[in-house]
Amino acid sequence: MEKNGEITTGEIKKYEQGKKRIYRYRYVNNVPMRETEPSLMVKSYEVEIFDTAKNKVIYKNSFISNHELNESNIFPMIISGRTRWKVENESNNILKN
Repeated sequence: MEKNGEITTGEIKKYEQGKKRIYRYRYVNNVPMRETEPSLMVKSYEVEIFDTAKNKVIYKNSFISNHELNESNIFPMIISGRTRWKVENESNNILKN
């Protein structure tokens, strides 16, 4: 992400189930998916969820998308990416056991 140089960072504070959580994010638009040519241009974002009660990071992940990222749609993208990850992870755990 750092190679592009146009990284946008921010954080959103939310209360979930009575717990204060801080969503820290970074995103960049139009970054090549790989270093060699030709390469697909994608949008990339990273998220880190910090639990203030536990004083630690409880979730960290990165995603790529074909949707243009901006301040108005980054939080819904974070939620949808995390939800998709959770569904896939739980399904794999069920199949594994």
